[in-house]
Amino acid sequence: MVVAERVAKAWEPHLPEAIDRIPSAELRCLLDEFGTAIAAFRVGAVEYTMSVIERAMHSADGPVRLVVGKVDGITPAESGRLVVSVVAQAEQHSIEADLVVSNFGRESDYSRVGQSLWRNLLRKGIAVPHTRTGRGLEVDGQGALLTPEGEPAGPISAVGVLREGDEIVRNGRTGAFTFNLAAIKNHSIAVAARAIEQLELREDGLARNMAQFHGHVSNIEEATPDGFEEAVLLEAKRLATRGRTEREQLDSQLDARIRSVSELLTLPMDASRYDRLLRAVVSRAAVERLTDISVTPRQLRRQLGLANAEDLED
Repeated sequence: MVVAERVAKAWEPHLPEAIDRIPSAELRCLLDEFGTAIAAFRVGAVEYTMSVIERAMHSADGPVRLVVGKVDGITPAESGRLVVSVVAQAEQHSIEADLVVSNFGRESDYSRVGQSLWRNLLRKGIAVPHTRTGRGLEVDGQGALLTPEGEPAGPISAVGVLREGDEIVRNGRTGAFTFNLAAIKNHSIAVAARAIEQLELREDGLARNMAQFHGHVSNIEEATPDGFEEAVLLEAKRLATRGRTEREQLDSQLDARIRSVSELLTLPMDASRYDRLLRAVVSRAAVERLTDISVTPRQLRRQLGLANAEDLED
């Protein structure tokens, strides 16, 4: 299991290029046929958890039994319990249960979803099913919903399973990773940071300047490599810090670093407005660092200087 996961993880940076060469119809068929197997290979449980289940299954009178087959029906029993009929190749099983949990999965193709909310969003072009994979919705790199023309649908963003298809083609993430906690956390960080940026820049009347300003980021990094890098790391720490007092301290340090970087540059506008835009750029870079999926969470915390004593152990 560990080997399979490491191989799949190592493939992720290369998968988008390979997937780009596969026709959409073929890609959908591959995902339909092998998606469950890939998810099973990439998701496991640690030994001390599995040992409890294995003992329960292997004991002669163990409480856990595996029955493979197709659920033919569920009917009420006279005892008040439920009778589950399971049909296998050569036999049929009747299992009495107090509770039946359906884990047959979800509808990942939103063109087939029947709820009125989704039908209305699709009809109005606010949401578009992911064309290449048939999984989730079309979003941009920051998770904003896209219209059929590929333009942002408005201040509406998606997290988790809604971005399954985009995660596959953009980041090469296969398996169940679009709806695990780590992926949802990364999506949430990026969406929250984007919402704050839009509100603050709009309040300062700088939203129109951001796209043009962002194009000069490489020049800023070249002119002040150490200063810009330090600002990004400070912002990453600030975003990851929960205590208000420490956040406020980091906020002050970040403002000072932003001003020192600005002083080294030729400003095309008022210094205070320039600082606001520069801080937004720094925040975007920090979010990219915090949501980096090319390394493990422990490695990421070490890189950003967020590691605790456990993370520093080899």
